Amino acid sequence: MEYFFDPNLLVPDETTRTPASKKSLLNASLSHPHLFEPCTIIKTEDSCTLTKTADGTLYKITSADLLQLTQEDRIGLEDVLHLPSISEASLLHTLRVRYNRDEIYTNAGPILISINPYKNILHKGTSIYSDANMQLYRKSTEKKPHLFNIADRAYGAMQDKNLPQSIIISGESGAGKTEATKYIMKYLATMTHTSNSSSQLEEQVLASNPLLESFGNARTLRNDNSSRFGKFIQIKFHGGHIAGATIQNYLLEKTRIVQQMEGERNYHIFYQLLASPLAEERAELELADREGFHYLSRRYIRSKRDELGFEETTQCLKNIGLTEDEQRVIWEIIAGVLHLGNVDFEPSSDAALDTETAQIKAESKKHLECACRLLGLDELKVSEAILTKILSISGKAITTPQNVVQAIDKRDALAKMVYSSLFLWLISRINQTIHHAHKPEELMSPVSTKSFGFDEMEDIVTSIGVLDIYGFEQFDMNGFEQLLINYANEKLQRHFNKHLFEVEQQLYSSEGVDWTYITFNDNRPCLELIEGGVGSTGILGILDDSWGGMGSGSEKDIKFVSHLNQAFGGIPGTTAKKSKKHAKEVNKHDHFRMPKFGNDRDFIVVHYAGEVSEEYKYIDLCVCNLPK
Repeated sequence: MEYFFDPNLLVPDETTRTPASKKSLLNASLSHPHLFEPCTIIKTEDSCTLTKTADGTLYKITSADLLQLTQEDRIGLEDVLHLPSISEASLLHTLRVRYNRDEIYTNAGPILISINPYKNILHKGTSIYSDANMQLYRKSTEKKPHLFNIADRAYGAMQDKNLPQSIIISGESGAGKTEATKYIMKYLATMTHTSNSSSQLEEQVLASNPLLESFGNARTLRNDNSSRFGKFIQIKFHGGHIAGATIQNYLLEKTRIVQQMEGERNYHIFYQLLASPLAEERAELELADREGFHYLSRRYIRSKRDELGFEETTQCLKNIGLTEDEQRVIWEIIAGVLHLGNVDFEPSSDAALDTETAQIKAESKKHLECACRLLGLDELKVSEAILTKILSISGKAITTPQNVVQAIDKRDALAKMVYSSLFLWLISRINQTIHHAHKPEELMSPVSTKSFGFDEMEDIVTSIGVLDIYGFEQFDMNGFEQLLINYANEKLQRHFNKHLFEVEQQLYSSEGVDWTYITFNDNRPCLELIEGGVGSTGILGILDDSWGGMGSGSEKDIKFVSHLNQAFGGIPGTTAKKSKKHAKEVNKHDHFRMPKFGNDRDFIVVHYAGEVSEEYKYIDLCVCNLPK
């Protein structure tokens, strides 16, 4: 008989002849708190059981720590809800068995669990995402777990019920959400087109993916092509065929434009432009010297991938109807942002001025001139805006000089505003192209930010929405953007809990179904901590209050975290068994903690994922991430 055991509860048996070095290596490989290992019982003595793993290592454990391994667990079923006993051990073992067979998709009822293999998977010599495989999922009644099956079910439900459908793709960073979005869209486009006109629209819809990846994706420590923005793609259907689409973006990571963590990169488009074969254009943009741009985290290294990426980007820009002149304006804006990052400052040497007053370094003035020329801005006015600040006091405007740190912050704020505005305009232009196939003459001016709504389209009543948004993030230093990203994921998890557990179980109760109540980890308290509950203020409300009034950014950092600690932080325990001297400190809120070792700018939020807790460095917010 075989069983599961949890390695975190076990101690290797001293009688095992495995060398100490090998034991240490084995224990390290089994150290994850959610990893379960199949084992075989050798013998049982009193309350201890001697077990052996597949590699022959012996462990002594208590019988209470064992979970029986069934035949279904060994098979690796396609749907984990068909397991005779659903537990954390059996679920994870099923996923492990299937993953080892290159079966990366597993059903959990209506939900598809996907494990990123980080490689191309072939089935009988053909990609599992091939057109031939699409046809199998369209025609076959017995469908294995796959992204195509999810897309086909959504399409079928939309057709049968004449109701809009939504596909939510969630997971941590690097899990493969963006790739899943592209395959779902490819399936819907391939399976529904019938004419040349609809085919052209479908190509334009699909062309939006690599285009948005160039401007909104970047290389991170976990993923070479990580989406640094969220998007909701609503695909409209008329008569069962794609008739248009809209893209709504969420939360572009602006901080990445001006700084990146060690080992990460800025957005792909910067490197693509530097790798482009347009030597003459690069010279006019003053990018002939491809190195030395401060907004690129490391020295520029020519990459074939970036060269090919630039070719794909230019083709996608053509597909959405941008002329060569419009494309050139885009390259000028990108180059302008790069040059803006090379504008450096130093304290003024003028004895009549405060030594903290900033001035532009002489050697970087050429970059300011170039940035202003490319962006169509007045160099003198930009310089004044960066180096000074206008205060309105009693109806009078008072101009005060900025120090070096403040000037750098304002320069970076301008760069982030320029790039994010370009990104929003690009999405607007994509929407103009793909919003309606039958009215191309109604395309708007490229300088307009208005978007067409589908309420203008006649006889289109069905749609499929695909949500691709950030996964949970936890870095060495987490700022305001990580707080918002994880907040969004908490909202998605709450939506999942409500519709999968609460609504279904309320329906069972109302209909008198004989069933056992399923307990689940309700993340509503964490949401109330962030957004506030009835009669209480959350982190975002305290942040808004703390940012108002006078004071430097550093002073507001301390004020903000101090208010958080007062509202949610530790208080001495008052249990009767403990003296006041040894009273244990507890938190007013279960999902809030102050770090044991840290400064007065750090705090921790414990999210629904258990181990995922973030320590937010609020000092990052003071740069320009908050509305002024």
